Amino acid sequence: MPDLKNIDATDPAAMDKIQEAQKKAEEISTKAQDASAKLTEQGKKLQEICNKG
Repeated sequence: MPDLKNIDATDPAAMDKIQEAQKKAEEISTKAQDASAKLTEQGKKLQEICNKG
């Protein structure tokens, strides 16, 4: 993540870097949400198996 304290908002290259960082953060967030959903689903399945035991 770029240091936002020294970003020149009038510099198109700096703004491109910010947009790239935002896009990467969104991708990471999406992957984390997907992983969390999978983990929750697997936990439910494990609980079902344990309850049958």
